[in-house]
Amino acid sequence: MKKIRVGIIGLGNMGMKYAVYLKEGKVPNAIITAVTTRNEEKYQWAKNNLKEVACFSTGEELLSFKEIDAVIIATPHNTHPYYGKLAFSKGLHVLIEKPSGVILKDVEEMNALALESEKTFGIMFDRRFEPIYKKVKEYMVNGYLGELYRINWISTVFRTQGYYNSNDWRGTWDGEGGGVLLNQTQHQLDLWQWFFGMPTKLSGFCKYGKYHNIEVEDDFTGYMEYDNGLTGVFVASTYEAPGTERLEIVGEWGKIVLEDSYLKLWKLNQSTKEVVNKTNEGETPSYTFTEEKFEINSNRRLDLIIDWVKAIRDNKTTVAPGIDGINPLLMTKGFYLSSDMGKVINVCDKNIT
Repeated sequence: MKKIRVGIIGLGNMGMKYAVYLKEGKVPNAIITAVTTRNEEKYQWAKNNLKEVACFSTGEELLSFKEIDAVIIATPHNTHPYYGKLAFSKGLHVLIEKPSGVILKDVEEMNALALESEKTFGIMFDRRFEPIYKKVKEYMVNGYLGELYRINWISTVFRTQGYYNSNDWRGTWDGEGGGVLLNQTQHQLDLWQWFFGMPTKLSGFCKYGKYHNIEVEDDFTGYMEYDNGLTGVFVASTYEAPGTERLEIVGEWGKIVLEDSYLKLWKLNQSTKEVVNKTNEGETPSYTFTEEKFEINSNRRLDLIIDWVKAIRDNKTTVAPGIDGINPLLMTKGFYLSSDMGKVINVCDKNIT
């Protein structure tokens, strides 16, 4: 089988990184054949560093190029569905950056075209390739904690005003489509639905421009409910130093805590359901405690691209299917609607757009 010929729309920081991966042969069975950029400096970089690679000024031109089989879309958020739909209509395989888009209807249309085309569709949810999160996924699939009761995830970072001022699209509704939820924590919300499935009800509390001179939210707290009684709290901010990345999962057979690359596990020797009705005052289930440190996968984006190309060649599903991208976006938009309306939102609410 011939190598997969890949084009890249957008030579920003990520697009340039992916171009180098392909040019240096780090993606088996794939070559880069075309890129796009409107930036003169990036155009010259492409000419100097990507020999024999076609360089176009628009995505439309690239998608009409006959020497590509697949395309990576690394453009502003709101353009992902536009280029994705156009690529599928041309019979191309597609990998998009996160988020999948800004408007749910656009993403739904892109997903429908992806399914109709039967082409391989991926999204850059590269956290799925982190060993620590792969371990949590294994635990959840195997029901290691039994029935789940509670989830808490805190995901905070620190961003200066200079970060938002670095590009005129940052921190704006028109440019980014959202703030900490849509830009910083789509990965975490993807992992949430990957581990636990989609909630049925959402309550969101957004603080717009609370700490920075921006239009969008830089501080958020959300509450989620599931039909089986499971509840969850998600906290995100771009104003905490030092930042926190902590996930806590509680179930009938114990508790898992992830923080600072450590996975801590309290595995009960008896389930809480067995002990709760005991008559002895103060009796609690005994447990076995383990702690494991996981190495950070610094090549997870490369691993995702390798997996996407392999899925194309083997005609199989990727680890991060593109159609999954609608789920964290739906959660995000539901949180926005809840915050704006001041009420609990059902995820099936047709007012979520």
